[in-house]
Amino acid sequence: MAIQNQFQIVLIESSKVSRGHHNLTRKEWLDKAHLFCARGSQLPQTKLTEEQVKEIRENRKGKIARELADQFHVHIRTIEKIRAFQTWKHI
Repeated sequence: MAIQNQFQIVLIESSKVSRGHHNLTRKEWLDKAHLFCARGSQLPQTKLTEEQVKEIRENRKGKIARELADQFHVHIRTIEKIRAFQTWKHI
């Protein structure tokens, strides 16, 4: 009985965690997760600013991805993902 009670406590606590902020259901939380998560320059590991991302997307000088990657000191795939709106979607 004690093990079963401990198991129920774990389930109750995990259901509270999975419900997310303000007692939302899982579906509601997933729909609104972008509101709760840090994005872009709010993240500690980010190497680019919003201004640099805009500059990469505009690319007025017509540079190729490798040149931009060298300029901003990031991987070429990072530039490709920014241009394709796979990352930094909020900008």
